[in-house]
Amino acid sequence: MGLSRYLARRIALLFVVLFGLLSLTFIVSHVIPADPVRAWAGEKSVLQSLEVIRKRYHLDQPLHIQYLLYFQDLLQGNLGLSPVTNRAVLWDLGFFFPATMELALISLALVMAVGIPLGVVSAVKRNKLIDHLLRVFSLTGTSMPVFWLAIMLQLVFYFQLGWFPIGGRVSVPWTRVTGFIFVDTLVTGNLVGFADAARHIALPAFVLAFTSVGFVVRITRSSMLETLGADYVRTARSKGVPEHTVILRHALKNALIPPITALAFIFGNLLQGAVITETVFNWPGLGTYAAGSITFLDFPAIMGFTIVAGISVAVVNLVTDMLYVAIDPRIRSLESG
Repeated sequence: MGLSRYLARRIALLFVVLFGLLSLTFIVSHVIPADPVRAWAGEKSVLQSLEVIRKRYHLDQPLHIQYLLYFQDLLQGNLGLSPVTNRAVLWDLGFFFPATMELALISLALVMAVGIPLGVVSAVKRNKLIDHLLRVFSLTGTSMPVFWLAIMLQLVFYFQLGWFPIGGRVSVPWTRVTGFIFVDTLVTGNLVGFADAARHIALPAFVLAFTSVGFVVRITRSSMLETLGADYVRTARSKGVPEHTVILRHALKNALIPPITALAFIFGNLLQGAVITETVFNWPGLGTYAAGSITFLDFPAIMGFTIVAGISVAVVNLVTDMLYVAIDPRIRSLESG
């Protein structure tokens, strides 16, 4: 019963945070001095067309009226019409979201597969050569500019070696079913498309993973060092428990909460759209969509992207809290009580 109340409180807080985020974004985007109508109408616009656009998007109304009308449409599931793409914002988001989700999931999988094991090794081999090398590696990953790494990889693996494509999501025909290209190509039996999509996603996923894995290595190392010095670990070792069992079952399980927090933070940022990486690799995801929307002052698209980003981060945080409860029995007993 306690866990149910805890989950209900977290979901209620999710809506409060989302409401505050939308309100702040709406106000900031609508009080900027630039006139978005002229950007939407084009250079050859006339006064009559400008007034029509203002009325269509309620920009002729006071700010508080625009605010109320926006939330009224939002409650009806209407995110508005993009004046730039001339499509429903909800359709645009549904089109671009799968690309970002696939890129985020694969990048996160790489970060987990590399970052946590290397952090454990670094902690176990504290102050030895491999520990120093891993600390240099993690510092390099966190300090390296994303755009520089992306361009260097393109120069080496596309222009010089020709192993991977320079950008895009796929270069062969494929049937869109769910929007997730790896799912769609498998469902339709398009193995050529699956392999081509894997080649396209390799470099951008590596860039995002490399710039994040160092952070996870450092967090995991720090948490493992603290756990390895705990009394229950020393007790297990004194009882003759094998070292690998001590590390994996006693130390690592209790050291996972900080790395999980780091992974949740990283995944939330990835879902919001890695703008630089998607731009360099011409990846058709939310980052590219958001960058174009901001350039043309596309208010409906900006607000729609804000909704997706806010919900994504809130849901990731909610899932993270649930993982805390599942992993740490102390938190579980506290919330149950």
